Amino acid sequence: MIIRKMTASFGRLEDSTLTLSPGLNLICAPNEAGKSTWCTFIQTMFYGLPASERAREGFLPVKKRFVPWSGAPMGGSMELLLGDGRAITLERRSSGRQPMRDFAAFVTGTSIPVPELTSETVGESLLGVPRAVFERSAFIGQNCIRVDHSDELERRIAALVTTGDESSSYKAADAALRAWQRKRNYKGRGIIPQLEREIASIDETLRRIEECLERAAALKEQGEALTGEIDALELELSECEQFERESALRRAKSALEKATEKAEKLRAQLESIGNLPAEEDISSIFADLKALETVKMMEDAERARLDEAASALNDARAALEKYRAEDIERDTPRAEKLMKILSLTKLKSALTGSLGAVLVLGGLVAAFLEGPARIAGCIAAILAAAALIVRAAVSVKTRKELDDILARHNVSGVEAFAALKAEISAAKARVQEAEQTVSARKNSYESAVTAVKSHRDRLAEAFRRFGLGDTPEEALRTLAAIKRLQTEIEAAEAEKAAAEKLYAAEAEALPHATLRPAPEPARPRNLVQTDLRAARLRQKMLAEQENIARGEAQALGDPVVLGTRRLGCIEALAEAKRDFNALQLAIETLAEVNHELETRFSPLIGSLAGEILSKITGGRYEKLVLDRTFSARAKAAGASTSREIPWLSAGTVDQVYLALRLAVCRLVLPQEDPAPLILDDALANFDDTRMGYALDYLLELSKERQILLFTCHAREAEYLSGRPGVSLVSLS
Repeated sequence: MIIRKMTASFGRLEDSTLTLSPGLNLICAPNEAGKSTWCTFIQTMFYGLPASERAREGFLPVKKRFVPWSGAPMGGSMELLLGDGRAITLERRSSGRQPMRDFAAFVTGTSIPVPELTSETVGESLLGVPRAVFERSAFIGQNCIRVDHSDELERRIAALVTTGDESSSYKAADAALRAWQRKRNYKGRGIIPQLEREIASIDETLRRIEECLERAAALKEQGEALTGEIDALELELSECEQFERESALRRAKSALEKATEKAEKLRAQLESIGNLPAEEDISSIFADLKALETVKMMEDAERARLDEAASALNDARAALEKYRAEDIERDTPRAEKLMKILSLTKLKSALTGSLGAVLVLGGLVAAFLEGPARIAGCIAAILAAAALIVRAAVSVKTRKELDDILARHNVSGVEAFAALKAEISAAKARVQEAEQTVSARKNSYESAVTAVKSHRDRLAEAFRRFGLGDTPEEALRTLAAIKRLQTEIEAAEAEKAAAEKLYAAEAEALPHATLRPAPEPARPRNLVQTDLRAARLRQKMLAEQENIARGEAQALGDPVVLGTRRLGCIEALAEAKRDFNALQLAIETLAEVNHELETRFSPLIGSLAGEILSKITGGRYEKLVLDRTFSARAKAAGASTSREIPWLSAGTVDQVYLALRLAVCRLVLPQEDPAPLILDDALANFDDTRMGYALDYLLELSKERQILLFTCHAREAEYLSGRPGVSLVSLS
């Protein structure tokens, strides 16, 4: 099989393409260029993403580790040339949240499907081995050159050294036998301890069932013993009840006679009163008395309202008298006149100023001039002075009179008289309103007095007609006595009726056959009832305890079923012990057979791996010894003993395991259409000399199968430069 071309969106690869050739393909690229990504992509295209991988500390599963950096869906294609000449293309695409889920295989360049290839079987169908064998043979990942154990790989190699049957593996068979043995007995777990515990549990259950049944039988016997005691107590209680019924009948007869006598006495007292008013007359009298009380209350209320209105009228009149309305009517025009005079005096202030000027001027003329001018000045000054004196006297008198009027009425100005007049008018209106209220309430009071007199006259007539007295108080006492007697008579009649009913019931309850007086019981009825209840309660408790015991036994199971199950467990335990011993014998026998098989397993693969190791180490090591777990020891040429892996250098260890893997490839991989060999930096720890030996061997091997050698060094390319059958590929 030849891988021709791959296209991938996988990890750092974004629609990247890698074209390959038959023979040895040397893919050179620096670190982080995608070499390991291409290797994982090849494995994924053949076998799909590992479904069992889960993220844990320090480890990411492939489906998360190689999510495309670009954010595109994970996917890719691979073109193959098969050994039968067919060219096919494999495709894997992501679907929803399932990466690389959708698979398709078709003939290259067409849409013709290849139906025998499916997502689950394509790797094993084309490469001839399952994933576990491919990872330990033809797929040499980075830092994964060592070969660890795998049941699949062991079965393949075992088939080569035995019968060719690949369905068996010693480790798998030994693990299966031990698992079967552990199912039967392992550290207190398994079928054998479980059966032993179940048998012990059944024995304990049977013991408890027997104990419950014995307890139930004892309780039943105690309950039956109480039956005789309960019968005797019931008979004694019946005699007590007979005596009490006869006594109750006698008491009922006596109560009936007393009730009849009492009713007759009360009826005689009522008839002795005389002219008894009828029930409707009594109701009418009580209604009139209640109406009289109501109208009397109305009379009192109207009287209070009349007194309240009269008091309000007196208050209104007193308030009006305080204003002295006549004086205000007389003094108001005078005050207004005086106010006008004072106002005119203020308006003639300019004249007063002129008179003052004349007085001053006349005085100056008289003082400084001589002759007629002096005389004229004196006269003018005297006249001006006289005029000023007269004006001043008039103004003072007017002001005094006005102040007296204002003080008399206790106001501050003439304008206050208008407010006083308004208050007087309001006071007069209040007096008039109060007079109207007094008149209306007086009429209401007189109406109430008339109503009271009317009710009293009607009641007096009723009192005289039935002889109830002259006053309402006497009538009320008489009516109360009549009402009391009537009530007592009704109560006595009811008591008599109840006594008759009780007597009839007691007489009916007492059988005629036992009319002879029953003897008085030795004990009170309540003591007999208490003892009877206690005995019945004890019997009930014993029955309940018996039922509980039988229920416990029933809940524990059927003894017959449990016994049958116990026998089955004993037989199963014996069989399990026989199986355990047989499995132990099989494990020991298998170990002996495996030891014999190992004597043939190691030489076969060790011989082939030793030949390859000799070639890639230049003859330094000539023999390789290993066991079924692929633990190896290498023997150097000329040495007497072989060395274990821990004693070898890192480069030699890698060469040992490379030889082992190449030997495994030759032994277990199909040779008809050899699978490609994939190496990811597998020669990193080789020195230049042994690297040359390894490349020479790989170049020879590439004539049989395609080889993809990924490396981050230039020395491999330099060594193989110009060699036929080598294709140098660079990753950008």
